[in-house]
Amino acid sequence: MVIYLVPILVVHSFMGQFSSSGFIAAFRLAPLFKGMDYVSVFLTFSTLIYYSMFVAIPLLFIMNSFRPTLPWSCEGLKSWHNRTDEYPTATQLFTVLQSLFDEFETLKERKQKVTFGTIFGLAICSFFFCTEHGSYYFAILGVNIIFAHSLLHLLLLLVVLWIYGQKRFQRDIEFMLGQPFASWKVFILRYTAPIVFVICLILGIIECIRGHSFFKEVFLVLGIVLVVLPFLAIPGYAFYYLKQSPGTFLERLKRSCRPTDWYPVDVKHPQHYGDLVGNIEMTDHLSNGTEKEN
Repeated sequence: MVIYLVPILVVHSFMGQFSSSGFIAAFRLAPLFKGMDYVSVFLTFSTLIYYSMFVAIPLLFIMNSFRPTLPWSCEGLKSWHNRTDEYPTATQLFTVLQSLFDEFETLKERKQKVTFGTIFGLAICSFFFCTEHGSYYFAILGVNIIFAHSLLHLLLLLVVLWIYGQKRFQRDIEFMLGQPFASWKVFILRYTAPIVFVICLILGIIECIRGHSFFKEVFLVLGIVLVVLPFLAIPGYAFYYLKQSPGTFLERLKRSCRPTDWYPVDVKHPQHYGDLVGNIEMTDHLSNGTEKEN
């Protein structure tokens, strides 16, 4: 569990804190794979829809606390079935909203309306999963979403540690922390963590196949819609980005895999980071900003 969660927390924290932006805008480090951001937002929305099942558990616990047989008593524990033991997960609405506001500047002008509208829409959609039929969808939906997130996290590790590069990643981490970042930690993130994710994906495929075998075909279609179709945004956006870029195919491919406008936004002296990475990797935006200050 540690090898599974810690690498994702490190990579997500690095991308968000270093760029001071949401997950979508943070993919300036490798613009070709920006479609992964939209997949992440879609999966988070899907998780938020059925998240009301977890919110309902403490409310149900409080209601049962007023009954003669308390849920925490010996007799109550026998009948109290806590679904969180089987489907542990957590999600943040702030992640989705921050990503949307960073990507679409016009939404910032109506931030309050967008926020409350999103919460209201998710609340309406989540009512279905509180019904008797919705609980069946909830069981198989949780497995599909967890599998999709695992696949997305594996791709994220490969993009950051292999496409963006081990040296760049370690350099930026040390720039943020102001102290050396051990090479063995980078080794775990680059080699050990992806192997663990591949093993988890294999187990996830087995679990999904086993889970779908007990349900109707409509659940298989639902799984395809929630897992397979969103990932089409990755090659779709890559094709769109390459088509919009000038030059030959190899030139566009190399340029799209390099960081674009990737620098600490809140740093007081941007030229210090420019001297650290070299003038070749610095973008025109940062160079122009430094010239204006001088």
